[in-house]
Amino acid sequence: MQDAKELPAELNTCHEVILVQSNAIVAQKSQIDQLTKEREELRAEIRFLMSGKKREKFIGADQMLIEFEDDKELQAALEAAKKEAEQELEEITYKRTKAPKERKPAADKFPAHLPREEVEVSIPPAFQARIDSGELFIKHYDFSEALKTIPVQVVVLRYKKPVLAYVNDPERELLVEGEANLGEKGRYHPSTAAHITNCKFVLHLPLYRQQDIYASCGLRPGSKERFATASGSTCWTA
Repeated sequence: MQDAKELPAELNTCHEVILVQSNAIVAQKSQIDQLTKEREELRAEIRFLMSGKKREKFIGADQMLIEFEDDKELQAALEAAKKEAEQELEEITYKRTKAPKERKPAADKFPAHLPREEVEVSIPPAFQARIDSGELFIKHYDFSEALKTIPVQVVVLRYKKPVLAYVNDPERELLVEGEANLGEKGRYHPSTAAHITNCKFVLHLPLYRQQDIYASCGLRPGSKERFATASGSTCWTA
């Protein structure tokens, strides 16, 4: 009702028109506020998409870059940065394309100070017959090494002591003394005492474990005799 001729003449009707128009204005204002809020939210989302997080910013498509073509110092710095980047790229490419060095084979020989025992490998009879016939011959020998471990070995020393006697008096004998050993009646060689002492105080092997070692060599522990080490302490029952 923008034309004055269309306005009602009666007062009640005018009141009704005013009330209707007022309600329409209030509804439109509420709608405008809602649309304004949605517009601001959309603008904020667009700005976030254009700018990103602080550590993930990127240049927008509509953003103009500032150029400093006349700044010689800036141009020199950019040129130096470009050369440095190209050099790093070449170095990375070179490292990727460079073939790795061949590793030297590990030495398969044992230390020279270890004692060596040469074992001659026997030739099979079929080959030996062909060698005897002149068809084959030994061109050279191929040597390889293997580490052999010998466990504790118990050896009983049987002393052969000469008993001397006088020619004029054969019944009168003279006994030649041998080397001094340990224990009762000299039944244990000093090497046995050294081995037991080393196992106990250096390798920290209990005596009962040493008994097992000697038992595996055939020496069964008994209860009649006791072996005394060089220190004089009783070591284990034998």
